[in-house]
Amino acid sequence: MYWIIFLTLQLICVLLGWQFPPIKKIIFKLMIFTFMLFMVDGYFNGIDWVNYYYGFITYTDLVEYFSSYEPLFGFEVYILKYLFTDFYLSVAMYYLILSVLLYFAIIKLRGLFDFNICLFLFLLIIINGIDLFNDQLRQAMAFVMAMFAFIQLLKNEKTRFIILSCLAICFHFSAAVVLLFYPLVKKNKISVIFFGSCSAFCIVILSLSNELFSNIISLLGTPGAVISTKIKVYFSQFEPTFGLLAIINLLIIFRYIIVKKHETEIERILWNGSFIASLLHLSFYFFPILHRLNPYFNLFYCLLCAYYLRNLTRVLTINRIVNYISILLIITSVNISYFNDPARPENYRGYILDYWLGYYDIDNDKIKRCDSFNTDVPFCRW
Repeated sequence: MYWIIFLTLQLICVLLGWQFPPIKKIIFKLMIFTFMLFMVDGYFNGIDWVNYYYGFITYTDLVEYFSSYEPLFGFEVYILKYLFTDFYLSVAMYYLILSVLLYFAIIKLRGLFDFNICLFLFLLIIINGIDLFNDQLRQAMAFVMAMFAFIQLLKNEKTRFIILSCLAICFHFSAAVVLLFYPLVKKNKISVIFFGSCSAFCIVILSLSNELFSNIISLLGTPGAVISTKIKVYFSQFEPTFGLLAIINLLIIFRYIIVKKHETEIERILWNGSFIASLLHLSFYFFPILHRLNPYFNLFYCLLCAYYLRNLTRVLTINRIVNYISILLIITSVNISYFNDPARPENYRGYILDYWLGYYDIDNDKIKRCDSFNTDVPFCRW
C-alpha cells in the first residue's frame, strides 16, 4: 500500500501536468520532492540497506570503503559518515544529492529536445521497479550520471561523455555499458543493427564461458567477489527461458528493421537505443545477472514515450503504438515481480518517525531481515 500511494501521487502529478501545462515545471519539482521524501521514509523497506548499514558501522577508513565499494560511492559514504555520523541521516543526504542531480539531468535533457518531463520521471521510477532507487543506491547514482553522459553525447561533447561515463562507472561497475553502447545510438541504421547483433551474440557466447568470466570478475575486489559468486549461483540454478517481454523485444526489433525513416533526428536516436535495448535484453535471458543492466537501456523506452506524449494532441502511429504497448507490458512485468518478491517485507511502510522517536530497532531488523533472506547467494556480508 505504501508504494501504491507513492505511485498514485506521482501519476496524479503527471495528469495535472498534462491538464495545466503552464505549471508543469512546478508540478515536476513537486514530483522530485515527493520522490525524495518517499525514498528516504521508505528506505528500510528495501533489502540492500543491511549491507550498507554493516559497512557504515564497521568501516573506519577510506581503504576499507574502497575495497568494498566502487571508488566514488565509497568516498561519498565515507564523507557522509564523517559529516553526519548517523546512518539514516547520511542516507537522507545521499537521497537529497541524488534527487537534485536527477532534477538537473532531466531539465538539461529537456533543454535539448521537447518531452514530457513529468511523465518521463514517472516512467523512470515505475519501469525500473521501486528497487532501483529504494535499494540500489550505487546503481541509482550511476544511472543518473549516465543521463548526464547521454546529454553530452547528444551535444557531441565526446570528451565530457567519456568523463561522465567513467564517473558513473566509479559509482557502479555496471555503468560500463554506457561507454560501450550509448555511442551506437547516433550511428546509422546498418551500424546499429550490425554492432547491436554482434554484441548480443557475444553475450550469448559469453554465457557458455561463465566460469572464466566469473573468475575474472572476482579480481575486482569485494564487489567483484560478490558479483562472481552471484554469477556462479545464477548459472547453477537457471536455464534460459523466454517470457512475454521477449515477444515485446521481438516486436520492437521487427518494427525498427522495417521502418525506413523517422520524423525527427531525436526520434531516430531513441529508436536506435530502443532497438539495442531489445536486442541486449533478449541476450540477457542467457546471462541472468545482466538484467541488472536494464535501467541504462530502459532510458530510451522512457524518453521515447515521453517524447511521443509531450502533449495529448499527437496523432497515433504504428511507432507510437509499439512504444506504448512495450512500456505498459514492461511496467506490468517488472512491478509484478517486485511486489511478489518473498524477500521483501510483507507490509511496506514509512520509517522516519519511528526511527527518530526511537521506536525502530535497526540492529534487530538487520538480523531479522538477513535470517529471513533464504538464498544460495551470500547476501548478508557478515
